[in-house]
Amino acid sequence: MINQLEDFFVSRLAHFELFSDHMSHPISRRITTIALTGIIAIIIYKLIFQIGVLLGYWDIPGKEYFIDTPVHCAHVYVDSHAIVNGIKVHSKPLTYHIEFSPEEYNVEDPDLGSTLGFLRKKCYFLFKDSSLYEELKSPHFTFDNVEIYTSKGKILTQDEKPLCLQGVETGNKLNVVYNLES
Repeated sequence: MINQLEDFFVSRLAHFELFSDHMSHPISRRITTIALTGIIAIIIYKLIFQIGVLLGYWDIPGKEYFIDTPVHCAHVYVDSHAIVNGIKVHSKPLTYHIEFSPEEYNVEDPDLGSTLGFLRKKCYFLFKDSSLYEELKSPHFTFDNVEIYTSKGKILTQDEKPLCLQGVETGNKLNVVYNLES
């Protein structure tokens, strides 16, 4: 069988300059045949294995030891807009750069960073302390009036979940809408 493989490889590769030296001597021909057969076998094995993993037939070895945990969100950029009775109040958004310190991480699982609820409260208090809010003063302004969107327009609503589990990564830009009533 190895002779048949040698003949196959010699007929296909001998006219390439890269392989001509490897096919000139019987011992180098045998070594090249074994190496190429091994490489092809490994490629076929990895291909079949990856297809099996994708189809759910097998698990990745060591999966129980190497658990995928997302990287926590360290900071975000926030463009915030105040809307009074459905009308945008200012043309330029208030822009904030919010960083999260380890003390602000979720108590239940600090490896996942801060939650959306914490970011919502932080944005609420930043806006409430701003001069723009002093001009608009809404008596019914609460945490529920703060809506947070991703840069792609998806609204984030799960306050108890960490930001990294909702697709928010470090350095992402978020849009915040403050819904006020006059």
